[in-house]
Amino acid sequence: MWRAIYHSGDIKQYSFNDIIFYIFLAQIISYVFPTDVSSKIAFHVRTGDIIHLLLKPVKIETQLFYESLGKSAYRLLINGGFIFIVLLVLLPYKLELTVLRFFQFALILLLSYVFVFFFELLMGIIAFYTTSTWGIQSFKYVIVGIFSGRLMPISLYPPVFRKIVDWLPFRIIYFTPIEFIMNKANYDFCNVVKYQTVSIALLLLLYVLVYRNALKKIKVQGG
Repeated sequence: MWRAIYHSGDIKQYSFNDIIFYIFLAQIISYVFPTDVSSKIAFHVRTGDIIHLLLKPVKIETQLFYESLGKSAYRLLINGGFIFIVLLVLLPYKLELTVLRFFQFALILLLSYVFVFFFELLMGIIAFYTTSTWGIQSFKYVIVGIFSGRLMPISLYPPVFRKIVDWLPFRIIYFTPIEFIMNKANYDFCNVVKYQTVSIALLLLLYVLVYRNALKKIKVQGG
């Protein structure tokens, strides 16, 4: 598809190799993020096992976070590592990366991970009200895919649509970290971290409010 697009005309912001590298890197990052937390919560609510998680001395958020962290590390090494090796072999791409910029990217990606985790928690808590979240999950994947830059760089979107995307925090999931490490945008590192931190704080506050109310609404199957 991208070969056909570039055959019909060039894209000023990105070369063909830039686009392919962007897409592959987004795929690798997708293996790292805990995108299955919401479906896991919904499964436990549906089976009634959620009560066991709630009664444990460790908070449910902590349980899910460290469980997701272990899975993310495994996926990064196995799935992500394989894709990255294939990418380096098939696509000669020169990435201008210093040690400082690498660690800055790692911090940005870590904050994006935390944002995704709390967003997944928020989506999962909806199961306390609805029991099933199948429709919500499908809607979530579409919204995140479009507004986060998962499918293509947000800078390629039409100007009007780009303004809408800029008002939403989802771009910090994929677009911001990838653009930063590719050195394609004049992002100031400190401003990016501040924006991510504020977005996480607001999302956490929303989750806490919804979670407290959801505990009053939960009905354990068979209980």
